[in-house]
Amino acid sequence: MDYVTQDKQRKKVVIYERGSDINDFQLSKNFNLKEFQCTTDNPVVILDPKLIDKLQKLRDRLGVPLHVNSGYRTSEFNKSIGGYEYSKHMKGQAADISMNNIKLSIETIKDLCVTIGFSGIGLYNTHIHVDVGEYNNPNMESYHFWDYRK
Repeated sequence: MDYVTQDKQRKKVVIYERGSDINDFQLSKNFNLKEFQCTTDNPVVILDPKLIDKLQKLRDRLGVPLHVNSGYRTSEFNKSIGGYEYSKHMKGQAADISMNNIKLSIETIKDLCVTIGFSGIGLYNTHIHVDVGEYNNPNMESYHFWDYRK
């Protein structure tokens, strides 16, 4: 590590080199920080620990790897892909999980996500969105749900 002195205090300076694996470390038994990194060159990743805890529980119950299509998103990237203006991805509270290797029905997986305690669950043709963000649910449900499948 390089250190720089400012105002008589030592501050650690981490130099990020393009292509380095600065985010290549385990967050839980089955999840690596790199899986949640935005697809831009920005190495910064914001993640809510509750998301990792619940994803690990989901992975343990399903017994198959979960592939993260989209985790943390910068606001610029979220806007460029037409993401929701207040997306939980920008707060590190959401992940989109591929359905390709999961043999259970999407409705069964949705029910499992409700049991685990995800606060937001969205169904799509190729993936399921799960998040741990806060919602104002007037119907008093314990989770916010949407279905954008065709």
